[in-house]
Order: sequence, then structure tokens, then C-alpha cells
Amino acid sequence: MTSEQQSLAPNERSTFSRYALAVILVVLSAVIRHLTTRLNQELPLLGMPFAVFFAAYLGGVGPGLVATGLAVLFGAVILPPPWSLSVTKFSDQIRLVSLSALGILISLLSERARRLAARAAAQELALSESRYLTLIYQSSDPILVIREGIITVINSAMIYLLGPIRRQGLLGQPLLDSVHPDDKALVSLWLADVRAGLSRAPARLRFVSLGGSVIEAGLALEVFESAAGRTVQITFSEARTVLPPESNAPAAQPAQLNAH
Repeated sequence: MTSEQQSLAPNERSTFSRYALAVILVVLSAVIRHLTTRLNQELPLLGMPFAVFFAAYLGGVGPGLVATGLAVLFGAVILPPPWSLSVTKFSDQIRLVSLSALGILISLLSERARRLAARAAAQELALSESRYLTLIYQSSDPILVIREGIITVINSAMIYLLGPIRRQGLLGQPLLDSVHPDDKALVSLWLADVRAGLSRAPARLRFVSLGGSVIEAGLALEVFESAAGRTVQITFSEARTVLPPESNAPAAQPAQLNAH
């Protein structure tokens, strides 16, 4: 959805502002009607359909119906006999009934158009996400995607890098669980920067594979903003094993790692 569409979406405004806008539009239409005295007699409700239309378009079905009710009430007050809710002329009664039907129709059609546009935008977003995931899964580079520090997407190359494990074993797990203990503090600081809107990251990180190997790799980041939050795609390059897997690692293993 574009920024212009978002600015016009009723959900982006508070309930009070949307209904206040409906009232303002009807009052503005009444003022314009009063200033155009030459049209008062022939077209007493000329501007009201426009007020209803913009109230429904900008505010939604509820404000559109409120604007319709206010427009009909205004018509009942100014039509003969003036300043009375009793409309005696049959032609004026038809005017009010037509205005009511038109306002309701405009409000309902505006809401339907908005829902169709939202559905089309959701389908386009789903298609875009599907293409994006296909590119990730088909990539020969190890890639994972995180949101709020949690792994949400991981491709086969990354699974192979960390060891023979099912994709479901890593999805939904914190990224820190796969990071080497000596780099956990660095990654924690980096994740805090990502939440703050910064995209910088360490040049290289060490990870622990399923077999116990320490894998060091370079990082390349892409940060995406969406309604669900900030998503980070991490692409790994130049991965190398810095410590062979040892099932019976001695207690002095951290010192050996630091030497690298």
C-alpha cells in the first residue's frame, strides 16, 4: 500500500476525527449553500451529496451515514415551512428521500470499494512475499531472516552450514541460540540497534553447528519495514570452520577459540 493510500485509509484516523470530519463537511456545504443565494430556491440541497461522498470516502461507512442523516436533517429544517421538521411539499419530500437513498448507497459502495482495494493489496503483498521466499529458498548462499531476534525463515544452505537438522528445529528459535558464546554479547547489542532503527552489524560472526564446529562467516544485511515490524535478512558469505567438531571437548576449549 502506498503512502497516499495509507493517508486516506479510515483506519489510520481516530474514530472522533472521522466523524468530526463528516460534521464539518455537512456544515461547510450548508455555509456554501447559504452564500449562493441564487440557487437556494431551485437547488436547496445542492452541496449535500458531495459532503456525503467525501465523508464516506475519507471516513468510512459510519461517517458517511452520519453525514447523510445530518444532510437530511438540514434539508428538513430549511425546506418549507422553514425552521420546522415538517416538510409539506411532495416534491421536497421526494428530495429528502432521494438524498437519504443516495447517501446510504454512496456509503455502502465506498465501503465495498475500500474492502476490494484492501483485498487486492493483501493479495499483491502475499504474492510479493511468495516470490521473496522462493528467491531465498533457491539461493545457494546461506540465508536466514529474523524478526525481533527470532528466526522466521531459513534456507537449505544455512541448514547445511549449521548441521543436519530439520528446518523446523531452527524456525521460531532465537538467533542467539546458534551464536558462539563469545559473540552473544555482540549480537545482543546489534539486535538492540536493529530495534532502534540502525542497520549496522558486525563484519563477521561465529556460530556453533550441530556437530560442535565453530563456523565463522561474513554478514550482509537487508532490513525491511512492514506492518508486522522490522525484518532483517542475513546473508552469510566466506564461511569457514575455525574448530573441528570434537565430541569430547576439553575444558580448555574456550582458550583455544580465543587464540583464533
